Amino acid sequence: WFSGLRPFGLHRESGPPDLDAIFRRLFSKRSGGGPFGSGHSGGSSASFGVIGVILGAFVLLWALSGFYVLKPAEQAVVTRFGRFVEVTGPGLHWIPPVIESKQVENVDQVMTLSLDQLMLTQGENIVSVSFAVQYRIGSIQDYLFNVVNPRNSLQQVLDSAVRQVIGHSRLDDI
Repeated sequence: WFSGLRPFGLHRESGPPDLDAIFRRLFSKRSGGGPFGSGHSGGSSASFGVIGVILGAFVLLWALSGFYVLKPAEQAVVTRFGRFVEVTGPGLHWIPPVIESKQVENVDQVMTLSLDQLMLTQGENIVSVSFAVQYRIGSIQDYLFNVVNPRNSLQQVLDSAVRQVIGHSRLDDI
């Protein structure tokens, strides 16, 4: 069985293999009706029909999986291979799956970030500080692409700013 195999590119003839002859042998009616062995005389066209139906179903499912709906308070950032393409608003949209992706955020929701820490004052007194920041996403593109982790970054900025103010203030002023 292995005696007929040669390394790729080495042939008895000097030219490339005859692809027409290979396909004729593969799909000939005499060899049992095609590559799937259907056994009837119309096997070649039937097997191409089955392959066509399967391929058509695959393309249809691929196309249908690209539809998405955004609620009135949502926006989505569409990226093509990870690169920004557009911002989409509420409604029905379509993207080609695998090629493009989306990230959906609620831009109307007021989000809250709170801080509850013990801090030192200028006079080296310890105070308990509770603080809350409420925010809303102004630009979804800036929110997603200008900072690695927006919520964590805001938490660190809030902590740093409050520590700066508390650390330079006296206990009576706080």
